[in-house]
Amino acid sequence: MVRIRPARLTDVAQAAGVSVATASRVLNGSPHRVSDQLSQRVHDAARQLNYAPNVGAQVLARSTSSTVAILVDDVTEHYCACVLAGVLITAEDRDLHVLVVPCQIDDRDIDLTSLRGYRPRAIVVAFSQPPTSEAATRLHGQLRALQQLGCDVVSIGDEGMTEKTLFSRRQPGISLEQKPLVQLGSEALETALQGLLLR
Repeated sequence: MVRIRPARLTDVAQAAGVSVATASRVLNGSPHRVSDQLSQRVHDAARQLNYAPNVGAQVLARSTSSTVAILVDDVTEHYCACVLAGVLITAEDRDLHVLVVPCQIDDRDIDLTSLRGYRPRAIVVAFSQPPTSEAATRLHGQLRALQQLGCDVVSIGDEGMTEKTLFSRRQPGISLEQKPLVQLGSEALETALQGLLLR
């Protein structure tokens, strides 16, 4: 099977008869206005060449991405699956991609270093069981490093790991099981994204 080089932005610009900057503005959603005629030519060329944006290059250029992450301890468990469904619904509404990060909360080697490379806009932490205080402390340090890169983090149920906790397990008289879990996931992502808009 012969491997074909993927089309680059320069190929699209050349096929559309526009500058690379104009093609970039059209395909990357720049606020700079491009005429409808030029925009149509760029979109037609991109479709014809089967062009897909280089997500890695976009992350470098913007220092952020269209990715959000959710940390879960057991995606097969009802609680995590429902919260994940809520995150997916909200992400789809906002044209965002969701990265599911399985995290064993009793694992001494929790390492979120690779997550930094994705430059997620937001992270939702949704564990079905509360982590030990030692695991929460380790995780807090790593989440703090992600926040310093501009990512907002919201925890559902577990205080101490992040500055924002949407719902506390310690709230008297209420359990997480009483909340509509899909809605809880959606609210958590909205809260994290809202924090970014307020900056």
